[in-house]
Amino acid sequence: MFDVYQARRIIEAASLRLGMAGADGWMVPVLESLREMEAAVAAGDLAGLLHADRRFHEGIVAGARSQRVARFYRNLQAEIRLTRVWRGEREPSTVFFARHKEVVTAIESGDLRKAEDLLVGIIDDGEARIRSSLEAPPTDLTT
Repeated sequence: MFDVYQARRIIEAASLRLGMAGADGWMVPVLESLREMEAAVAAGDLAGLLHADRRFHEGIVAGARSQRVARFYRNLQAEIRLTRVWRGEREPSTVFFARHKEVVTAIESGDLRKAEDLLVGIIDDGEARIRSSLEAPPTDLTT
C-alpha cells in the first residue's frame, strides 16, 4: 500500500520541477486552490479544505503538462483515499493551510529546493499519519 506514497512523491516532485522550469500560467490552479483552502479554514469546512487540498496537488501535477501523468496521479489519489484510516489526531486546519502556503511562497520566490522539500514533507507526514493509525490498536466500538 505504501508504494502509492512513493509514486506520489516522485510524480509531484517531478511535476513541480517541470512546472517551475516551464511556461507561465501553470500556477493558476494551485493559487485558486490555496484561496479555496483559506476560505475553508475560515469557514471551518473540513470537507471543503480536503477538496481544495486535492485540487492543490493536482495543480502541482499539472506542471508536468501531461494528461497521462495527470490521469495516473488521479488514480493514485483514489487508491490513497480508499486506504485511509482517519483515527487519531489530524493536523490543525490552520497549520495544514500554512504548510501549503509555504510551498506556494517558495515556488513564487523561485526556490525549487525549498518548494520540493516542503511539498515532499507534506506527503511524508500524510504517509506517517496513515502508518501510525494502522499501527494503533483498534478502537472498541462496543463501549
